[in-house]
Amino acid sequence: MVMVTIAAVVSRFVSHSGATAELAGSVAPEIVAGIAAYLTPAQRDLVADELPEELATEVWRVDLLATPIEERILGPSISVGRAHELVASMCRTLAEVLSIEAIDALRSSLPSELGAWLEPPSNSLDRSPRSAYTLASGRPGSSHPISEAHPDPTRTIR
Repeated sequence: MVMVTIAAVVSRFVSHSGATAELAGSVAPEIVAGIAAYLTPAQRDLVADELPEELATEVWRVDLLATPIEERILGPSISVGRAHELVASMCRTLAEVLSIEAIDALRSSLPSELGAWLEPPSNSLDRSPRSAYTLASGRPGSSHPISEAHPDPTRTIR
């Protein structure tokens, strides 16, 4: 049950990573294969079912050598730091296109650093909890909001 196309996945990956479409298209399968190496067969089924065919085949690719994901995409134009950023961007992309069940399967099997990058997208741009108190409402417990402020007549301005 594929709900997204490879073009849509690559487009999201490009927007998160700042990479060119060519680079994103070439490293995305390697990153997906590296992520899938941590999954059980049942988890691979779940994730592969939700990805476009070009990436779903990578979920089932089995490498005999366990290679860190960043090392899979290193090259003359990709440093270790850039590889790290690309992996993080792909995780964010997967969090946007996969179901909550697939994301949970990934998070339960991946190392904690990778799992943290699979945070489902929020509907709000501001993720910090809002305080009920603002400058306009005054300090907590204060009965003098800024809207009622006025200069102190006993103080002189020099």
